[in-house]
Amino acid sequence: MSYKYGDFGEDGEFIINDPDTPLPWTNYLTNGDYCALISQHGGGFSFYVDPARHGTLRREMSGLQRDCPGRFFYIVDEKQQVAWSPNRVPMDVPIKDYTCVHRPGFTRIKSVYQEIEANIEYFVPPGEDHEIWSLKLINHSDRPRHLRVIAVGEWLMGNTERDATDRQWDQLFKDVRYDSENEALIGKKRHWETQTDTPREIMEWPYAMYMTATRSPQSWEASRDEFFGTYRSYHNPRALEHARLGENVVEGGEAVGAFDWKLELDKESNEQLSCMVGVVSRDELETVSWDKFQDANYVDSAREQTEKFWQERFQHVQVSLPDKELETLVNTWLPYQVTINTWFGRAPSFWHSSQGYTGFRDACHESFGSAPFAPEDAREKIKHILSFTFENGLNSHRTPRGARDYDESDNADDPLWVPFALDAYLRETGDWDLLDEEVGCLDSEKEKTVLEHMINGLDYVLTQRGKRGLPLIRYGDWNDALDTLGEDGKGESVWIGQFLCLALDLAVDIMRQYGYDQSKIKEYHQESEKVRKTLYQQCWDGDWFLRAFTDEDRPIGSKDNKAGQLYLNTQTWAVLSDTTSPMRAEKAFEAVMERLDTRWGLRYFAPAYKELDPEIGVITQFYPGKKENGSIFSHAAAFALVALAQMGWCEEAFDLWRKISPTTHAAEDPDLYRLEPYAYCQNVTGPDSEDFGQGNYHWLSGTASWVYRAVLDYILGVRPDWEGLKIDPALPPDWEELTVERDYRGKRWIIDFNQTPGGEGKVKNIEVEAEEHQGNLIKLEDYEDKDEIHVEVFVE
Repeated sequence: MSYKYGDFGEDGEFIINDPDTPLPWTNYLTNGDYCALISQHGGGFSFYVDPARHGTLRREMSGLQRDCPGRFFYIVDEKQQVAWSPNRVPMDVPIKDYTCVHRPGFTRIKSVYQEIEANIEYFVPPGEDHEIWSLKLINHSDRPRHLRVIAVGEWLMGNTERDATDRQWDQLFKDVRYDSENEALIGKKRHWETQTDTPREIMEWPYAMYMTATRSPQSWEASRDEFFGTYRSYHNPRALEHARLGENVVEGGEAVGAFDWKLELDKESNEQLSCMVGVVSRDELETVSWDKFQDANYVDSAREQTEKFWQERFQHVQVSLPDKELETLVNTWLPYQVTINTWFGRAPSFWHSSQGYTGFRDACHESFGSAPFAPEDAREKIKHILSFTFENGLNSHRTPRGARDYDESDNADDPLWVPFALDAYLRETGDWDLLDEEVGCLDSEKEKTVLEHMINGLDYVLTQRGKRGLPLIRYGDWNDALDTLGEDGKGESVWIGQFLCLALDLAVDIMRQYGYDQSKIKEYHQESEKVRKTLYQQCWDGDWFLRAFTDEDRPIGSKDNKAGQLYLNTQTWAVLSDTTSPMRAEKAFEAVMERLDTRWGLRYFAPAYKELDPEIGVITQFYPGKKENGSIFSHAAAFALVALAQMGWCEEAFDLWRKISPTTHAAEDPDLYRLEPYAYCQNVTGPDSEDFGQGNYHWLSGTASWVYRAVLDYILGVRPDWEGLKIDPALPPDWEELTVERDYRGKRWIIDFNQTPGGEGKVKNIEVEAEEHQGNLIKLEDYEDKDEIHVEVFVE
């Protein structure tokens, strides 16, 4: 594919060579604790662990259009009295040869102006709570150049919501001054509020913010007002008009961190400098090794460590495919997007406000997605979310890092995702010790084992059922916008009924493997069969499955409805949960392809709601085609991708992947789509809107986890089982050769596929270590003496 604004490089990076992208195209620079969101210009914001409570560099919701504020450099040619920004955005000057490279862990910008080449590199090293801004200037002119360089970023220091809604109050507690002995700008906050605190509480922000550099600055500035000046902005800051920065401290005012330097460059010479901007616990401020950070060798070492960190993270699963866009996504960008979601949830992006929490359900999706390449993350995520459960099996819908804010979930499906996440982790690792580890409850000091937490949650859901025996939907299930269907406690969810069957089946499998009490296993099996019977007898609408029943017992997702007749999820999950017959599955998907398929993928449902229906919820109030109201909701389409592959609809599965892939959108109509070619978005506006094809809400979506697993487990068909790897592909017919390399339980598996041209994706035979293998399950116990296992799969 070719792209209007850039292209993928050989190592998977995306190279932006036309920076006038429709919206900022972003990257996440992080080590799992400190995180810097950054655009192709250096715009964006930063935080430490929790984007709601510990903002560092300020964010503005208008940043989506303005790409400010951020972390920017300015350059002044003092002889010619010309100023520009090598980042391009803050100042409207004709920068030449501008490129930006986004890759895991790094964003690099190159620009040329007035024969000065600037190379900017941003990254966050592992084990350090700061971001590094590195600048290299090269003089390509035939004369010496006398340059003044300024680096600046706005300091928030604390609660992002308070900063956005009551900045005049929040600034009163800022204290920023320069430590001349250690050549560092230090910022503290004398009063700090979490989202639930009141201004009366006496609490200091527990961190200090700092800025230091590998070159001693000639001057510094802490006052935002003094740096920009009245009636000024990033476009024309007053600081550029003086020979030095003003060196003003902040004592209850708006803050920036700014340094400047004088650089003299002979012709064809270069100069480099780097800044570190980050946080440290106030208790540890006196022990910071400033000399280490100010050594240029530290930056080189940190860069090497960052490269190594990301390379090692993704090497556990690598593929070689005929489709190079898909190969790049699977090897690099999908696991990267899963990682960002795993670490920080659905809060920090250019689109979302920084609410600062990961949803319970969302966290389970990320555990599922990260299990193949980062099982340690999956394990910790499972334990973390279980710490947000109550003794009765109910859970908090919020599972924030670094805080214990919680609620009682109104979403009836949440507990069912626990066996789902556990199943993925246990099949991947065989780590049965996890089930015996104890995790506390929110409402008592009592601890339960992980296995007990899973059973407790399932038992709770089994008590919350309506007259048909289907689970109550309460205030929404996976679709939060179906929020009034069950507010009176009577509405039932067909989709949760399907998921309940799957969750019980997964739990039974786990309990059997573990050797748990047989009476409980029998109970769960019986409950699953009861719900299956109800789904089959009472939830089939003739051509597809219903979606739900309202409190008034009105069916939703029925051909008798004026709008919302056919919902995608209950058709896909009928397959995923094995709660239907092959004949009904075929019939339902024929309806899906006829009624829901579009140029950009499968709509979430059709027709869209055009009038408010108070019995259903806010979903009926979204503009038709927007959000869940008839859009191509990427996560729901990813569920369908798995279902199609499971059904053996190989061409249809790959066609759906192609349609919903960000690479396709960005190649075919980037100005309509607007978003990054390398990260999945939450939804694409549907055909009921004039904006049909427009992408919305980048990066933070469970889509990445599901597409990643859909491709690995079902299209490529290499998926973990209890005893080994199962080979069950659904390959596109024009794929003849491909390779999957993955680590699995301490061994490297190299699996080569060879398909007869025009094949149907069915396995003909398998050879393991050059010997014929019976069946499609390759048991680990048969190859205990091998560190590397070679598999040849012949498909026809």
